[in-house]
Amino acid sequence: MLPQEMRIEKINGVLFGNKPFPAGAVRDWTCRRDYCELIMIVSGTRRITWRNETFTETGGSVRFMPESGDGDRYVSEIIEPGDYCIVTFNACGAPDEMLHSQLKFSAGAEQLFLRLWRTWTLKQNGWYHRSVGILYEILAELEGQRYYPNDRMDVLAPAIAEIERSLTSGVDVSHLHELCGISYSYFKRLFIGRYGIPPRRYITKLRMNIAYEQLASGNLSVSEIAAILGFSDISYFSRVFRRETGCTAEEYRRARLRKQGEYREP
Repeated sequence: MLPQEMRIEKINGVLFGNKPFPAGAVRDWTCRRDYCELIMIVSGTRRITWRNETFTETGGSVRFMPESGDGDRYVSEIIEPGDYCIVTFNACGAPDEMLHSQLKFSAGAEQLFLRLWRTWTLKQNGWYHRSVGILYEILAELEGQRYYPNDRMDVLAPAIAEIERSLTSGVDVSHLHELCGISYSYFKRLFIGRYGIPPRRYITKLRMNIAYEQLASGNLSVSEIAAILGFSDISYFSRVFRRETGCTAEEYRRARLRKQGEYREP
């Protein structure tokens, strides 16, 4: 549901709502928020409007809300009162759009949310670090329960085929959703749900995996590898490579060849 590389920077609060709003209540939460929210619906039914999307969530639903601006419309309408748990936090690598999912097996996630709430509320020795650990457990639980029917995944097939066909010649990410016949926001949500990262990041990782293999072989220069992967500017390739690995392409090559016993100092 959420990117595997998302890193928790700070938990701001954990709240358990015990049927706080009656049926028919409408709350407008539209405002600027400099934090993310992860919400577990334990029971009840509510209708959510986020930007231009409206959907209904029931017990066993989990929703991620990104940081938002003043113009991001966010309204909830209570259809049937129920309980929920909400975590507010800051994270590096968090999605910039709302994500929601109905879990196949919600009991495990529900217990983790409640354990997080108890740990945060009681504030016993080590409570904060324990809370961060439990939140990571929740993310792992959601990742393990990620469920998308095959017919929904088949929708992505044209985009994946285009990515593989054009990987080294340049992929126009902005038009991939058109190949699938769906909106960009829905395409991106499906893509992240399936692969754990946005389309552009997925393409970068594929290209870098090819670069790793070519660098390890020692047969091509860095500039030749950059050209093969469709980077017309070697300096841009170098920046992307360093961002992905923390080292330069030449440093990576030397380390791999040394490990293989094939590198010789010039």
